[in-house]
Amino acid sequence: MRYNQLVKAIDSASQQLLGRAAAVVNQSLVMRNWLVGAYIVEFEQNGEDRARYGDKLVASLANDLHKRGLQGFSLSNLKSYRQLYKTYPQISRQCLAFPASSRFLK
Repeated sequence: MRYNQLVKAIDSASQQLLGRAAAVVNQSLVMRNWLVGAYIVEFEQNGEDRARYGDKLVASLANDLHKRGLQGFSLSNLKSYRQLYKTYPQISRQCLAFPASSRFLK
């Protein structure tokens, strides 16, 4: 193997594996977002203190998650996650592998 072949081989392997890693990250984020939507809908439908929150639930949730330093949970994102859950209920099959989801996905 010549030096330029070595460089090409490393470059090719790196690009292919980085592409696979990006795909896994994207899939994981979709699953996370769907689960967040499921949690919100479940709470809205069955939460013990839902009357206390009413229409302010998602805004309060966005604020509290922000205080915890979590990113990606703005008011508009949380609304989108809730819509993702409602629009694509079939994603639940992929999310069942997460122990934290079992409480909500019976």
